[in-house]
Amino acid sequence: MRQLMMALMLAGAASVAQACPSLLDHRYTSLQGKPVNLCEFEKRPILVVNTASKCGYTPQFEKLEALYKQYRGRGLVVLGFPSNDFNQELDTNREIAEFCKLTYFVEFPMVEKGSVRGPQANALFRQLAAATGQDRKSTRLN
Repeated sequence: MRQLMMALMLAGAASVAQACPSLLDHRYTSLQGKPVNLCEFEKRPILVVNTASKCGYTPQFEKLEALYKQYRGRGLVVLGFPSNDFNQELDTNREIAEFCKLTYFVEFPMVEKGSVRGPQANALFRQLAAATGQDRKSTRLN
């Protein structure tokens, strides 16, 4: 009986692991070097934001952080994806993290700097582009 219970528990754990939608089945590293598994956010609303520290829209960090603080208790996740695709991001993840924290008091999760457009885009942004029919090679999102 004990072996059957263990087998059922393992089977249940395997089915839960497989339940993560493919759109969220991605792992990244945070600006601070910690793992970020998007499957952890599966049942939560997620606002995915392409960011750049030297962009004219950088002050949006303040409003994004306010939104995150206001609604995180209800499950909202604001998830930042810094990118230098438009030549407006700082050089290192550490610089980005320090800038966001010290200038805009950002606490919402942000992943390491990467690409968000074209064939070099990270997997999530490639899937989002495919799902929406948007060609991210030439489209600037702000």
